[in-house]
Amino acid sequence: MGIMTRVAVLALALPPQEPRVVTPADFERLPMIEVPAAALEALIPEGSATVECAVENGLIANCTVVEESPQGFHFGTEVLRSLRRATLKPEVAAQTERFRLTVRFSIEVPEAAE
Repeated sequence: MGIMTRVAVLALALPPQEPRVVTPADFERLPMIEVPAAALEALIPEGSATVECAVENGLIANCTVVEESPQGFHFGTEVLRSLRRATLKPEVAAQTERFRLTVRFSIEVPEAAE
């Protein structure tokens, strides 16, 4: 029983592996990301979202929104949605336990008619 406790404590004491930062070049099938409707309707000029995901058996899994700005316009939700069909390159997936992806949205807002 004491050995199990020590193993558990040692496991908890290990620093977590930093998630890999992925870029478009790391994907075999890119996420198809769209500007959220709430941001378009509110004419929000820009936004961003950072998500963190696990890689399990070569597949993207267990994604969560880490940061979103501005909040309330579903930028993070859109990135999560787009990752459902995305795939990492096999060599990237084989070497990755967790990754982070930051997406920046830019929306051209037309100037008000005079």
